[in-house]
Amino acid sequence: MIQAPPSRLLHLFRANQTVIAIMVTTAVTMMGQGIISPVLPLFAKEFGVNMAMVGVTVAVFSLGRIFFNVPAGVVVERYGRRVVLVGGLLIVTIASVLMALSDSFLELLIYRFFTGVGSAIYLTGALTALADISTPANRAQYMSYQQGSLLFGSGLGPAVGGFAAEIWGYRSAFYILAALSFIGLAWAFLQLPETARRDGLPAPVQDKAQKKEKRGSANLMRSFLALVASLDFVMVSLYFFMVVFTRNGGRGSLLPLVADAQAGLGPGEIGIIFTAMALINFLVVIPAGWLADRYGRKA
Repeated sequence: MIQAPPSRLLHLFRANQTVIAIMVTTAVTMMGQGIISPVLPLFAKEFGVNMAMVGVTVAVFSLGRIFFNVPAGVVVERYGRRVVLVGGLLIVTIASVLMALSDSFLELLIYRFFTGVGSAIYLTGALTALADISTPANRAQYMSYQQGSLLFGSGLGPAVGGFAAEIWGYRSAFYILAALSFIGLAWAFLQLPETARRDGLPAPVQDKAQKKEKRGSANLMRSFLALVASLDFVMVSLYFFMVVFTRNGGRGSLLPLVADAQAGLGPGEIGIIFTAMALINFLVVIPAGWLADRYGRKA
């Protein structure tokens, strides 16, 4: 008997529930972040600050991620992936509402910092969950799905946010960010299973795993020093730093201001520019993951 298409789709969903849940959550959440990208510098400028301080508004998000990425990893190992994913999105949701209600530039900076904190916590949990369910043979492909979802969401967001700002004002973009973050939170809570490998194991097996973990933690500093001493790791990190530095500094803070002041573009047109750049990345990233699994990471 030929299986009905709905049954095949249901089987496909169940077989890839974790990947699909993370992809949807990431796409929805990053769409919200993309929505405010063409608006945030212009909104910050409304408080009467100079261009340097507008840049700080963009940079403070990354500071939140820098300071909380490593602690988020510790929490992931101790309490599991689901609680970290949902907790990170809850922080983003609350901080986004508070950004929309900001009455001063300092308030905007503080709440933007906490959206970076929530983003760091969420992304650490998402990447750890993907590492749990992937193998060396398909890990790059799974990571490309995550990155593709991120780019897809952040690619659609700027155009939506730009036109929303033109119609309802700058603050509307932050309310939309909060709404989308809450939708991602609800989806993750309902659809994402716990992927930590010790879950459901008998107590003796858990005790053995915990003892092994304690022995491994004693060598954590030694492993960390060996990692940062690796020239390959340092070069990859510097390259990634250069990419993010250019993207966040040039595109995230300067492009909206230059487009507004010198080209006379509104938030809608700026959002379309952001969307075009992100969608080009999206078209490349998933084939790149497939190629990395087939021909190796270095190639």
